[in-house]
Amino acid sequence: MHDIKAIRADPEAFDAELGRRGVANRPTDMILSIDREIREAKQRHEQLLGQRNSLSKMIGEAYSTANMRVVDELQKNAADAKAQLAHWDKQASLADQDLLLLLVY
Repeated sequence: MHDIKAIRADPEAFDAELGRRGVANRPTDMILSIDREIREAKQRHEQLLGQRNSLSKMIGEAYSTANMRVVDELQKNAADAKAQLAHWDKQASLADQDLLLLLVY
């Protein structure tokens, strides 16, 4: 299996090594593109986790003031964040699978 960190650090060396092995189809650009996609999905996921945690704290504070209109709105936003988390998890998982197939190549 190829090391993604090494490919990121020196993609030209990876291409050259594949060329020395006689591999005509060099997937370096695709590997780096999928790697970027994974990193972006994971970054978005982390941002959404922070957002969801902030919303949860705000929901607790709104409950303590008995402001149910605000609670309802915050809960809707938290549900949206949860749905987006599931989306980005799935995106990262699918891209991870694609990347694994290329790195094993």
